[in-house]
Amino acid sequence: MHLFVRGLVPLVILALGVTTHAQTTRRARPTTAETTPTSIPGAEMHVYRDLKPEPMRLFVFKPEGWSATDRRSTFVFFFGGGWSAGTPERSAGWAKAAAKWGLVGIAPDYRTRGRFGTSALEAVSDGRAAIRWLQDHANELGIDPARIIVGGSSAGGHLALWTAITKPPPGSTTTLKPVAS
Repeated sequence: MHLFVRGLVPLVILALGVTTHAQTTRRARPTTAETTPTSIPGAEMHVYRDLKPEPMRLFVFKPEGWSATDRRSTFVFFFGGGWSAGTPERSAGWAKAAAKWGLVGIAPDYRTRGRFGTSALEAVSDGRAAIRWLQDHANELGIDPARIIVGGSSAGGHLALWTAITKPPPGSTTTLKPVAS
């Protein structure tokens, strides 16, 4: 496991590069098309980016005793899938675990080639937009916008790293960059 923590900015990044047997062997592509989830059991759904034909959603898991007046730390985990496959259902386990640990857990969706016909550039733009949306809506979510931990596996780890870079990558704009407070 590789660990990268950038503690000098309010937005903390945790990128997990987890190598498993499935990642070291050639993965079989799904035989059926993946479905974009509109709900995940135990989570609140929020639209963070109103795109057509499908809005981008994130799924929020709140800890026991959560209150809107809280200023809790937040753990955001992006699913992996080589920019081609995956849904937030793959990262919901990390978000649920974060809620058990007392944090607000977030499992965001982003555009993949298989579901949306897009490239990694659009995925990075979505990841940055998700973090910015969380910061802009911190008060209603009961989170501290200066204590957001971001991680992901595989492509999700790459995407997590881009959420801490202030200069916009190709396919993104300065309006989507996360706020450094």
